[in-house]
Amino acid sequence: MLGFLQMGLVEQNAIAGSILFLRYFDLNEKQVLGFNEFLVAFEKESARGCAVLTLCVLEDALRDLMARRMPLASESMHRNLAPPGRLDFSIENAYLIGVLSKTEMHDFKYLVKIRNQFAHNAMLSISFDDARIASFVGNLEFPKKVEHPYEGDNRTIFALSATMLYFALINRINDLERISVAEEIVMLAEMVS
Repeated sequence: MLGFLQMGLVEQNAIAGSILFLRYFDLNEKQVLGFNEFLVAFEKESARGCAVLTLCVLEDALRDLMARRMPLASESMHRNLAPPGRLDFSIENAYLIGVLSKTEMHDFKYLVKIRNQFAHNAMLSISFDDARIASFVGNLEFPKKVEHPYEGDNRTIFALSATMLYFALINRINDLERISVAEEIVMLAEMVS
């Protein structure tokens, strides 16, 4: 495991909160440095950009994980379980096929609610401190489940939960078994012949 403090990656902002949790995942140096670049880029984003782009990354990771879990089939069949533009639907289906845990599904849905507040109120100047968004952030479970829960600003808590969900997803991809397609039923007439 890498020594994040020695690498100089921990800063006093949203990056610090997220990097602290990387130690729970078995990542190589390239993955850590790549993720640090991702966090630095998101730190520079507006609140709206942070929420919207974070969910784009999570949605891609979820789609990859679901494709790994589902039987080999056409892309149109996969779209039935993970339809574009219907992330809530994809999240519930991912839970049903064993891709997401209950806590992951819970936090993912709240992250979507937060993203939607930013995306669907484009003409309003809103932030992570707005009452509705703050309420959604307060419902995130991941940041409460760690040894030393972070109790900082809402944007950092959002980033922390999203980071933990992201790494839970990418670390699970190699452990998932593909669901097999049901065997064809042998018809009685075929058994007699």
